[in-house]
Amino acid sequence: PEVLRLSVGGLYTKVGGNASTYNDFDFSLDSESVGGGAVWTALKDLDVTLAVSNTFYNSASGDQADSKYTTYKKNAFTVNVGAQYKLY
Repeated sequence: PEVLRLSVGGLYTKVGGNASTYNDFDFSLDSESVGGGAVWTALKDLDVTLAVSNTFYNSASGDQADSKYTTYKKNAFTVNVGAQYKLY
């Protein structure tokens, strides 16, 4: 039986927005994401899942009402844990 299963993945997001389609309250950034996970069969009918991912957002500038430019840049790291038990 399989005791440990691994997976990896990636995602590229291009939102296509620019200064004429976004304002500072709904600004979206293009991004690249990478992630991986593992499923461990702890018992015969119990699987435990652990997954991690990191999203790297591209930087961009937006025009605020006071005519100063703001640069947007961020990364998002997530960790997820789950369990699945088969009843029958």
